[in-house]
Amino acid sequence: MTKISKKSRTLSIETQINKSYDIINNFLPKRYVLQVQLKLDNNTSSQLIRNVRCRYKNYHLSNINVLKALVEVALENKKQQEELKQLIN
Repeated sequence: MTKISKKSRTLSIETQINKSYDIINNFLPKRYVLQVQLKLDNNTSSQLIRNVRCRYKNYHLSNINVLKALVEVALENKKQQEELKQLIN
């Protein structure tokens, strides 16, 4: 029984991570590193942020806080784009 619940939890986490990357790929601005560093409030290197962004060597699994900050920046950018569309129309 424990194997089944472990598998379903792992699939659930991977599904959430995939959804996060869909948002990041669609809405993250080109110059995102500084915004992510400001969200994290620590000395996270720009190289680590870019590695998580590109899913390099499973960095995204051990750096969920960086992934979360990337999603937040992407969602803020999405909101700004929508507000700009409303102003134009």
